[in-house]
Amino acid sequence: MGIKDIVNRDVVNIDNCESEPIHIPGSIQPHGFLLAIDKNTHVILYCSANVREFLDRELKDVLGKRFHDLFDCEDELKLENYAAGNEFNDSRPFQCHFNKVGYDTLVHLSGDLLILEFEQHPEKMPELPNLYIQMQKFVNELQRTTTLKELCQSISEEIRHVTGYDRVMIYRFDKDYNGEIFAEAKRDDLEGFLGLHYPHTDIPVQARMLYLQNPLRIIADVDYIPSPIYTIVDGADNQSLHLGNAMLRSVSPIHIEYLKNMGVGATLTISLINDGKLWGLVACHHYSKKELPHFLRHTALLEGNFLSSQIKVREASEKFELSKEIDSRLQEVLKVFNSTENIEEYIRHHVLSALVGADGFAIIHNGRLYRQGIVPPDEELLKLVRFLHSYDKPELITDNLIAVYPNAREIVQYAAGLMFFSINKLKNDCVIWFRTEIEKTINWAGEPDKAIIKDQKGLSPRKSFAIWKQIVKEHSRIWDDIEINAAIKCVFALQKQFTIVDARKEEEKQRKLTEQLQAVNEELSNLNWIGSHDLKEPLRKIQVFASRMLDKERYSLADGTTDLIERIRRSAERMQLLIDDILRYTRLSNVESHFSGIDLNRLMQEVMSDLDNAIEEKNAVIEIGPLPVIKGILFQVRQLFINLVGNAIKFSRPDEACVIKINSTEVSINGQDHFKITVSDNGIGFDKKYEDAVFKVFQRLNDASVYQGTGIGLAICKKIMEIHHGSIEAASVEGVGAEFFVYFPINN
Repeated sequence: MGIKDIVNRDVVNIDNCESEPIHIPGSIQPHGFLLAIDKNTHVILYCSANVREFLDRELKDVLGKRFHDLFDCEDELKLENYAAGNEFNDSRPFQCHFNKVGYDTLVHLSGDLLILEFEQHPEKMPELPNLYIQMQKFVNELQRTTTLKELCQSISEEIRHVTGYDRVMIYRFDKDYNGEIFAEAKRDDLEGFLGLHYPHTDIPVQARMLYLQNPLRIIADVDYIPSPIYTIVDGADNQSLHLGNAMLRSVSPIHIEYLKNMGVGATLTISLINDGKLWGLVACHHYSKKELPHFLRHTALLEGNFLSSQIKVREASEKFELSKEIDSRLQEVLKVFNSTENIEEYIRHHVLSALVGADGFAIIHNGRLYRQGIVPPDEELLKLVRFLHSYDKPELITDNLIAVYPNAREIVQYAAGLMFFSINKLKNDCVIWFRTEIEKTINWAGEPDKAIIKDQKGLSPRKSFAIWKQIVKEHSRIWDDIEINAAIKCVFALQKQFTIVDARKEEEKQRKLTEQLQAVNEELSNLNWIGSHDLKEPLRKIQVFASRMLDKERYSLADGTTDLIERIRRSAERMQLLIDDILRYTRLSNVESHFSGIDLNRLMQEVMSDLDNAIEEKNAVIEIGPLPVIKGILFQVRQLFINLVGNAIKFSRPDEACVIKINSTEVSINGQDHFKITVSDNGIGFDKKYEDAVFKVFQRLNDASVYQGTGIGLAICKKIMEIHHGSIEAASVEGVGAEFFVYFPINN
C-alpha cells in the first residue's frame, strides 16, 4: 500500500496571494486531527499525520481501514445515522470516543467523501451560557441599543466576555472592501484600534469567498506547524481534497505572517453577512495561543448571526429616521410651492439648501439666477452650468467635482460636491445644490500604499501597523440616497410649479389678447353696420340717379358725357358687390355652426338654377356625377359651390365651349376619411405658382376690365371649408383649365 502526502508545495508569496488556493492546502492545524472516509464504505482514504499523537497509531494502521476498526461499532452506527440524516450541523457535532477519550467531531460532505474533524473535549468543560439567558440578553440588547453602532459595540463586548479573547473587533467593509474597525472591546492595557482603516489587500478575494461559505474560522496558534494529510488514493494531490468547509484547514502562510507582524497569537473570525454579501467580520485576537472549545465558538457564532440579522433592520431604521426628517422638510417646501403664486419670491427668501443638508443652492429659471448660501460667483457659476449642460445626462451627483469638472479647483471652496438637475437645456434652466470641501482624516493601520513591502527576502505583508493619517481634500460630504431622492422630488415639484406659473402667465396673456380681439371684433361689427347701411345706401342712390340720367337724358347729353355716367354707374355697382363680398366673408365665422345633412345632388340643382343666366350666356355644359350626402351648414355650402362653378363659367375661354365637370370620391387624409369633391373646367386656367395664392383675399390673377370680380370669392371658399373642418386645394395649367378639390370629413 503506497502512502503519500498531498501537501500543496507551490511557492506562495505576496505576488500570487490573490490566486492562492487556500481551500486545498493539503494540511491542517494540529490542535485536532482529520480523517476523510468513503461515504458508502466508511474506508479511511485520507488522514492527517498527527493521528499518531491523538490515536497512537501509525498511518499504515489507519489508512485503508474502516471507521469501526478504530472506533466503536456503536460510534460507526451513530455516524451512519448522522450522515443519513444529512445532519451536518456544526452546532451539533458528532460525538465519538477513542481509548475513553471523547471527541467533538465536525462532519461535512466533500464529493464522495465524509470529512471528519476531531477535537478533544477540554479536560475541564467551561460553564456554557444558558440558551434562555442568551436569548434574553439578545432581546435586551435589541431594546437597549438604538443604532447599529451601539449594537455592534454591545455584541463585541458580549463575545469577548464569553470567549475570553484579548480583543474583539467588529470590522465593516466599504464598497471596495477596505475595512474599518466599527466597534471594539479589549483589555484595558491594549492600544485601541477603533476607527482604524485597513486596505482591501489585507483580505484577498478568495478569502472573502470562503468567509461567505464558512462563517466561522479559528487559528489556535499562529506558530503552529501544519500537519500534512496523507492518502492511499492513486494519483491524488492537494486538489483531491477540498477543505473549504473544514475548521482545521491550514491557513495561508501569508496570513500567518501578517498576524505575526501584528503580534497576534490566535484568532477567531465570524462572518457578518447581509443580503448574501459579506458586510464585515467579527475579528477576535489573542496575544498568545488559544484553543476555544467547540461550544464556546458556536456561542460566539450565535452572537454573530444575531448581529447579521440586525444589520439590515438597523440600517433601514436609521435611513428611515433620516428619511422622516428630510421628508418633513420636503413637505413644508411642497406645501409652499402649491400655495404660492410667486415661486421666485419664495426661492429668494427660503433656505432650500437645508432640505438636503447642502451649503448652497442655486436655480436658473427663464434666464434669471437665484442663489442661496455658499455658491460660486455668478461668472464661475454660469461657466459651471454650461459645462454641466454639455454632459450627456440631465443630472450629475458627485462628492468630488474635481474628478469631473476641469475648472473645479477655482471653486472648490464653494463647490467640492454638488447635485445638478437640468430643467431646460435650451434655456440653461437648472437646479443645483452645493456642498463645500471637507478636509477628512482617515486613520489607516499602516500606510495603505505600503501594505506590501519589499526587502532582501522578496515581497511580504507590511510589518508596521502604526497609525498612518491620510488627509483627503477636495471632497464634500457624500450625498445620501435619501437626500438624492428628496432633491429629485423637489426638482419635480419645482418643474410642476414653474409649468403652472408659466401656464397662468400664458393664460393671462391670452385673456388680454382675447379682450383686444373682442374690442377689434366690436369695431369690425361697427364697420359691418356702417358697410351695410351708411355705405350701401349712397351707392344705391348713385346707381339709381346714374340709371335715370342715362334713361331720360341720354340724347340731350354732350358727346362723351353718356360714357362717363355709365362708368360711374358700373363703378358704383362693383363697389356694392365688393361690400357685399366683404360682409359675407366677415360674417362667415360669426355664424353658429349648425350642421345638418346636405344632399349635394339636390344642392347642385339649386346652384344650377341660381346660375342659369350665366350658364345660358356661355352655353356652358355642366356634367355632374353622383354626389354624397355630407354634414354642413346649408347656405355656406351653397355659397361654396356657387363661387366655384361661377368662377369656372366666368373664366371660360371665348373660343371654346365651356365644359364643367363635378364628381366625388372617398379618400383618407392622416387616417381620417373624407369626401373629395372635384370641380374641373377647360377655361383659361392660371400659372401653377399661384395654386396657393388664389385663396388669399383680394388676390386677382386676371384683368379686372375683362373678368369682373372682387378677388374675395375663393377666400370665402377657403373660410367655409375651415368652418367645416375640411380643406380646399387648386391645380391648374395655364390655357388648359383648372381643378378645385374640396374635402369634407366623413362623419363630421
